[in-house]
Amino acid sequence: MQRFLINVVNGMLLVLVLVGVPAATRRDIWKLQISWAPTPQTLALWGLGLAALANIVAATMFIKGRKEQALCAKWTFVFAGFWLLEFALFRGWFNFHWLQRALLWVQNHS
Repeated sequence: MQRFLINVVNGMLLVLVLVGVPAATRRDIWKLQISWAPTPQTLALWGLGLAALANIVAATMFIKGRKEQALCAKWTFVFAGFWLLEFALFRGWFNFHWLQRALLWVQNHS
């Protein structure tokens, strides 16, 4: 039961940070999206970092079972991986311009 609870809480945190934060920081006025780009990324970075830290704290202080601690460690790596991806996007080291070009090429040739 504790493993199920760990999965549910972490899954909700992941959805909240990756879907809820960008949705809450965006404004649409007459089909025009208005948002300050660094705000959702900064909030996502903080959210992912805090979620990873919460898993570390939970695994070391509150959870006693080995399997449950391993599950918290796996979730820590998931949040850390998403944090690294978000950080790379924030710094401009990784982008999706290739995907945009590919989709525009498909649109023009169909």
